[in-house]
Amino acid sequence: MFEQQKAEPKTPPCPMCASQMILKQIHRQRPADHLIFKCGNCAIEYPVVAKNGG
Repeated sequence: MFEQQKAEPKTPPCPMCASQMILKQIHRQRPADHLIFKCGNCAIEYPVVAKNGG
């Protein structure tokens, strides 16, 4: 029927320059989601694996 919406994940600070990261992509997989973040300042991208429920 309806797919349950997940809460927007927290965006971590950039590991290079500490600027605010933005969520670029979400790869829905089980048992976790793979989130791709991008820095608006230095333009690096990196993946984060989110555990179930958070």
